[in-house]
Amino acid sequence: MKNLLKALFCATLLCVLALGFMATEVQATEEIAIVVVPYYGQEPLAGVEFGLYHNNQRVDSEVSVMFLGSFFFSYFTTADFDNLEVRLLNTSEFTSQRLTVPLRDFEQIVDGFFEFIWQVTPVSGNVVDPPTEVNDPPPAASRVLRFAIGITTYTDNGTNRTLEAAPFIQNDRTMVPLRVIGEALGATNLAHNAGVITFNINGQAFTMTVGEPLPGNMGTPVIVAGRTFVPLAFIINEMGATARWDGSARAAYIYID
Repeated sequence: MKNLLKALFCATLLCVLALGFMATEVQATEEIAIVVVPYYGQEPLAGVEFGLYHNNQRVDSEVSVMFLGSFFFSYFTTADFDNLEVRLLNTSEFTSQRLTVPLRDFEQIVDGFFEFIWQVTPVSGNVVDPPTEVNDPPPAASRVLRFAIGITTYTDNGTNRTLEAAPFIQNDRTMVPLRVIGEALGATNLAHNAGVITFNINGQAFTMTVGEPLPGNMGTPVIVAGRTFVPLAFIINEMGATARWDGSARAAYIYID
């Protein structure tokens, strides 16, 4: 997959560069092309933003976002290339082990054409603070629910079950189905009346209103496909569940005693 994409990028960019050189007279400066290809696991990822810097200063360069979310910088310079670097900009939405990559770490495909495959991970929201990956020892639990973003199948102690609507991310919050998790936690008297949702867990009464933000900046309940979805932060902070986030699979695990 990556080799095919690289071939497509090379062909496209060489055409772009050729057209640029044909349309521009020879100048004292030198033009280089820098391509950044963001990947999440084995798949290219759109929506990631990058900036080109020289000596810690953002430089003006011709920038275009190409297919599959890749960034193409066309840069005219007489400066030392060793002082050029690319930075991940929208770190509130994406994270990576490397937030800055110097040009010397890019692969030079042909003379003046540099490419870097940048592994990034979408920020899922404040599921756990700090995030705890599921490869850590899980808490002792009699029941484990697993919900994956964008997938209507979830697992209940390893058994596949189906949701009417898939979990999703809204305003940096992971949204999960209230009824499924509530019933697993022992919720009773779950009722929905004119947008007001009420239920009880272990004698504690809960009330929330669809479309109105929950306290503590936890997020806002919404209705999707006739089902109430609430922020996972609410499940953790208010309903007493333990949860962990698997960033590579974009899945939330909820542990119930």
